[in-house]
Amino acid sequence: MRSVSILVRLAVSTVLVLVVTACDSFPESEFDLAPESRLPTFIERPHGLARRNVSVRMTLYARASGPAVVFTAYGRFHWPIDKVSVDASNVNCCFDTNGKPDSSLLRYPLYMVIRVDGTVEIIEFRSGESSFHVSTDQALRARLGVGDRS
Repeated sequence: MRSVSILVRLAVSTVLVLVVTACDSFPESEFDLAPESRLPTFIERPHGLARRNVSVRMTLYARASGPAVVFTAYGRFHWPIDKVSVDASNVNCCFDTNGKPDSSLLRYPLYMVIRVDGTVEIIEFRSGESSFHVSTDQALRARLGVGDRS
């Protein structure tokens, strides 16, 4: 009887660990790159594919270690053409226009700094909508202390 009790506890513990681990893989939110924005430099676009035929979805994952981000680029007919994963150590969120940390997430614009293979991009959320822009503002880069893109 006692061995059954131990097995039940072990099974319940295993299921709990699996559930908690699985929750780390669910997206918290998704945003689409605004059509008028440039592409992030770390997204590889096939030669000959025009910018207007490329869309990018940014998926945010809220993890215990910090936010993780996945960028998926799509070409014509919504076919995936590139996917870039950014772990929490390369995501700095969130900053206001003055480069000051802003965790309220209620004021816009709001900025996130992303580092991929030595390239730095500033992601800009201009409103509470489901789109984002890649910032081209050099003064903002200076205020955030990230210099140029490379």
